[in-house]
Amino acid sequence: MMKSVELIIKGEKVNNVGYRPFLLLNALTHEIEKLYAFNAIAGGQEAVILRAEGEDEHIASYIEFVKSSYPPHAKVGSIEVKDFNGHVGDAYKYAQILQLEQMYKAIPAIISIDNKQDAMLEKQDIMIEKQDATISILKEVREDTSAMLEKQDAMLEKQDAMLEKQDATISILEEVREDTSAMLEKQDATISILEEVREDTSAMLEKQDATISILEEVREDTSAIKADISCLRKDASESLYEKYEQLCQEIAEIKATLSEIKARAA
Repeated sequence: MMKSVELIIKGEKVNNVGYRPFLLLNALTHEIEKLYAFNAIAGGQEAVILRAEGEDEHIASYIEFVKSSYPPHAKVGSIEVKDFNGHVGDAYKYAQILQLEQMYKAIPAIISIDNKQDAMLEKQDIMIEKQDATISILKEVREDTSAMLEKQDAMLEKQDAMLEKQDATISILEEVREDTSAMLEKQDATISILEEVREDTSAMLEKQDATISILEEVREDTSAIKADISCLRKDASESLYEKYEQLCQEIAEIKATLSEIKARAA
């Protein structure tokens, strides 16, 4: 026995998620020969109105499927089933209508895609130009980098030469330090010798002072002799023999004194 039903599918998202092709395909697999569906707004919600006609058992099986299965991305809130007394068109004709509708919907999308592709091509052209500019800049950077590397190599060579000269300078300074140490040792020896010479000079000066003191005494004694001779000349009346004896005695004393002076000086 044939039966016609109307299903009102409501939910947060049931339009534009492929719900009607989903219902049509599965209606054909359930041997539903007549079917029509359209999108609507019911009670402030998105809705899909489905009308189907077929054998009782096929309709019952199809209703159970619709209640339990949804297309991907659909958000279903409720499904209302009721009898329908109106005309229901052929399912295959509806498939053609749905195909044309989908093609009609696809045309703006295709145009939009084409426009977006044109925009993408323009952007790609701009990107290519920028890439060319970037490549040019990178080449300049590479050349600058090469020049910098060459300068760095030259700097490294100069630094190596400076290090070699520093090594030579350090070697010379080591030799100078050794020579300076030897000079200091010689200076120490010279100072030691000068200390000894100073000590000997001090001793000589002391001896010279002693000699001068003795000579002062000799001078005093000589002055006394001269005074005595002067007295002899004045005292001509005295006995020459006595004076002679006395003079000899004084001369002997002088000789003794001189001998003593020589001995002390030696």
